[in-house]
Amino acid sequence: MHIVLRFILILIVLRSVIHCHDAHGGSGRGGGGHSGFGGGSYDSHNRHGCRGYHCGEGSGIIAVIIVGGIFALIAVIFVIVLCYYRYKHKSFQSNSAFVNQASAKSRMYDKDQFETGVWSCRYYQYNKWHGPYHLSLSFDRLTSKVSGQGIDDGGIFNIDGVFSSQTHRMDLIKTYEQDTGNSNENIGHPVTLQLTWNLDHNQFEGKWFVRTSNYRGEGKFELKLDEFSELLIDRLND
Repeated sequence: MHIVLRFILILIVLRSVIHCHDAHGGSGRGGGGHSGFGGGSYDSHNRHGCRGYHCGEGSGIIAVIIVGGIFALIAVIFVIVLCYYRYKHKSFQSNSAFVNQASAKSRMYDKDQFETGVWSCRYYQYNKWHGPYHLSLSFDRLTSKVSGQGIDDGGIFNIDGVFSSQTHRMDLIKTYEQDTGNSNENIGHPVTLQLTWNLDHNQFEGKWFVRTSNYRGEGKFELKLDEFSELLIDRLND
């Protein structure tokens, strides 16, 4: 809105300048009726000045060039700002599209990473890491669905999502229970977690995404099987 108002103001100023220029170009003709030196001075001035239709046409062309240049500059600035905003707050993939998309580093692993048990997680927000926090996850291999619950500095949350043993990815929806934890951060909103297994770090890594009417953000997220839970699972498998 501010850009439009400034653009209209520039047009009004340009129109006033052109109007004043045309008005000065037609003045001074009253001296043409006098004879002698005074009349000759007026005629000499008009020979080198701008008169008639061509003067107005030239001013119009200049005005069009100026206005066109200003409009083009505004358009370029608008496109740059729009591209930056979309890059900053770009949308994430749907859960099925993300989970089924094979990673460039995708490979076969000897061990299944999707173990039911206690997991620990941490996330990056406001220029620092938060956590680790504990949550329980249960994986259903028949339906490729995962569910769970946990608590962090935001409050109590529930987990629902999908996973794929072929792509080693999972997409989780972390939904906070309102009126728990931090009332300034927790509005009962969902958080999308898109994670890929990292064999080198022995954990899932990816991003969290929040899209609400009051806040849009994203950041790093890490999830790994808790050491205690991992030991318990190994004992049960022995």
